[in-house]
Amino acid sequence: MIGRIHGSLLGVNEDIALVDVSGVGYEVTVSPVLAERLRRLGNGAEVTFVTYYYLQNDPSKSVAILIGFESEAQREFFLQLISVGRLGAKSAIKLLTTPISGIARAIELGDARRLQTLPGIGPQKARDIIAKLQGKMGRYVGIDEEEAPLPERFSAEAMELEDEALEILLQLGYSQADALRMIGEALARAGEKIESADELITEVFRSKPHSDD
Repeated sequence: MIGRIHGSLLGVNEDIALVDVSGVGYEVTVSPVLAERLRRLGNGAEVTFVTYYYLQNDPSKSVAILIGFESEAQREFFLQLISVGRLGAKSAIKLLTTPISGIARAIELGDARRLQTLPGIGPQKARDIIAKLQGKMGRYVGIDEEEAPLPERFSAEAMELEDEALEILLQLGYSQADALRMIGEALARAGEKIESADELITEVFRSKPHSDD
């Protein structure tokens, strides 16, 4: 099984990167985010992929597929995704149209509407992903990745607002998992009405029971 590939980039065709390794050309399937980054690097660049190898079974044949990632953490996130029922490897790699950190955050927040902006993710699939993975995504929220175009609900403004609220809750002594859950619940209640971190924090504590004096 192939676990890592290093070579010279020959080109990128949609979601397939062709890599020359000692004269042998390997076709490596990559996410839309990584494909765009590779195009910016240009042909001839040296590249290294951590890979996932699987057989795609069609009625008449099995096709070997090699999927490439920039880091072990990204591959681990992908493996978490394909643990969700009826979410195969091919579908999982294609939905990575935004950095993993944003998707992980949406899962931790329980933000089904945000997940539905990703390709192939409808309401039921978004609920399945949250049910399976919520509470397991904390380590991927801060994962380092190259910048990439963001869908509207993954906008920099929305994520900055959530980051500010998260920092406040962490300073108050809440764990990251609890803070993300509280923010997610607040966003589910108020949604589009929230326009600042202060409003989000106010909504977070609005529903918390007060201690008796």
